[in-house]
Amino acid sequence: MGLDINNLSGGYAGHNILKNISFKVPDGKIVALIGLNGAGKSTTINHVIGELQPQMGTIALNDVDLIKTPTEFKKQIAYIPEQPILYDELTLSEHLHLMLSAYELDDEQHWQLVEKLLTKFRLEKSNIGCRRIFLKA
Repeated sequence: MGLDINNLSGGYAGHNILKNISFKVPDGKIVALIGLNGAGKSTTINHVIGELQPQMGTIALNDVDLIKTPTEFKKQIAYIPEQPILYDELTLSEHLHLMLSAYELDDEQHWQLVEKLLTKFRLEKSNIGCRRIFLKA
């Protein structure tokens, strides 16, 4: 399984940037998109995360098609843009709750993963009480 991009064509603002791109990234592998400015790296990523709609072709992750089942597809990905969108008025706990709720992942299993990652990145003290306050009963 993994990421499967097949004959992807697309772009933005009427510009066809990508033309019949096909590649696969198997589970457990890391891939880098490299190229000159304007080569289509960001445009490809924006198609993969669903920010841009393909003009042609398919994007699937673990056999889940982005166009046919976008919610199920997006539940499998995480994306941190170059300029993250954060809301100044929200705490870290509130941001985490918002993101988990948006993808219907606000449950015990996912909060355990959140706590593990917060510890890994030494942010656990920034998130004290998050589960106690936000975890659904």
